[in-house]
Amino acid sequence: MNYFLIFVFSVLTGFVGHFLYKFSNENKIVALFFAVNESTWEHIKIGLTPLFLSTFIDAFFNGYLHNFWFNKFVSILCFVIILPLLFYTYKFVLKRHFLIIDIFIFVFSLIISVLLNYYLDYNYVGFNLNFIGVFGIFLFLLAYFTWTYNPPRWFLFKDPILNSYGLKTKVE
Repeated sequence: MNYFLIFVFSVLTGFVGHFLYKFSNENKIVALFFAVNESTWEHIKIGLTPLFLSTFIDAFFNGYLHNFWFNKFVSILCFVIILPLLFYTYKFVLKRHFLIIDIFIFVFSLIISVLLNYYLDYNYVGFNLNFIGVFGIFLFLLAYFTWTYNPPRWFLFKDPILNSYGLKTKVE
């Protein structure tokens, strides 16, 4: 699959996905795939949606490639780690956040994820690690579909504006 297209698709879907839940009149199905609040997890989720979608489309054409699922898992894991790491680091240093830096971090995290996938696809590992990739992607999907409705009470999942978690809109 064209890595540049995956990147562009992911960025555009992420930007649209940030607002889609509100535009859909808070549709519960849309909530599974796009941000429902301003928590870090929901911002990770708007990157995961296009990464998962492009993975399953790419699997149709290239799923037979050596370590395909492992490579996808590692690149998605990279996105999930880099985005909050950069966000909380700069927020700690500057003591506040800036929208332009948040957007840059989202785009940069996607770039690193897609570049890592490209690198792994073109650098042969001698043994098959697909079972790790399939299991890892399964765990990601399980978390992805569960944590919108039942998020852990952890800082990544807390909406800093509403002071709530997941789909709950009352202030806790």
